[in-house]
Amino acid sequence: MRTYREQFCGSIQIPFNENYLVALNSALLGYHLIGGHMRCLMIVLMAVWVSGCTSGYKQFYRPLSGAPVPAPLNSEPITASSTGNTETDILRMFEAGYVLIGSSNFVGPLEDTSAAVRQAKSVNAARVVVGGRYQSTAQGSMPITTPTTTTAYTTGTANIYGGGMPTYGTYSGTTTYYGTQTSYVPYSVDRYEQFALFFSPAPPRILGALMAPMTDAMKQAVGSNKGVAIRAVMNRSPAYQADLIPGDVILSIDGTETVDIPTAQNLIRQKIGEDMDLQIFRSGKSFSKHVLVPAT
Repeated sequence: MRTYREQFCGSIQIPFNENYLVALNSALLGYHLIGGHMRCLMIVLMAVWVSGCTSGYKQFYRPLSGAPVPAPLNSEPITASSTGNTETDILRMFEAGYVLIGSSNFVGPLEDTSAAVRQAKSVNAARVVVGGRYQSTAQGSMPITTPTTTTAYTTGTANIYGGGMPTYGTYSGTTTYYGTQTSYVPYSVDRYEQFALFFSPAPPRILGALMAPMTDAMKQAVGSNKGVAIRAVMNRSPAYQADLIPGDVILSIDGTETVDIPTAQNLIRQKIGEDMDLQIFRSGKSFSKHVLVPAT
């Protein structure tokens, strides 16, 4: 049987997958389950229990594999509320010039956004998107064991015979017994699904296009399995200046087919500081775009 602290502060992982993270090194976001917000008659005692729980934003933070290492922060992280769709959150932040470096996902007591900000500082995230919703309420009772003390009083009269004459006297005394008693205090535990996405400024010398595998519909339109789709374009980036838009498919770079995302990324890195000729498929037509990724 789990202890009450484990019930309030323990964790159970719930799988949670998003296809769009394939474009970001196929990282997985996971839901976890931790304790709840307690309201009962012993409110002070309950507050002590909750205060002992580690923040879910910290306990269940997962760095994104392959993400850039952010530079130390020079200012306070900026928070924003989620749109309700993590994919949209990531795409919008990418367009604004920020890339995902990690995430926290858990179910537990409703935490203040300041806990997410503290975690953002610890990982040098400049932006953090926070979201959540009420999940459920669990009810029960918690045993509270306290010490007890019972005192017994004894009195009486004693008759003593000696020397031919009786003698009379009284006596009194106390006996103390120590024990315990257990009371059951009702509680209710509110659980909230909560998550935070942590972002850092995009590194320099990048194309500025968030790439993803083609959908089946794109493959049919292109007539090929080879190519990578553009999911989002970063503002003022080389891709933005070249008028690449979400939904475009990059077929080749300088004549080399982009069979998958790693191939496209390697080709771009080899061309930093040089003009690149991208063969683009858009709205049923194929055409070329010249793009320059500055070396500095």
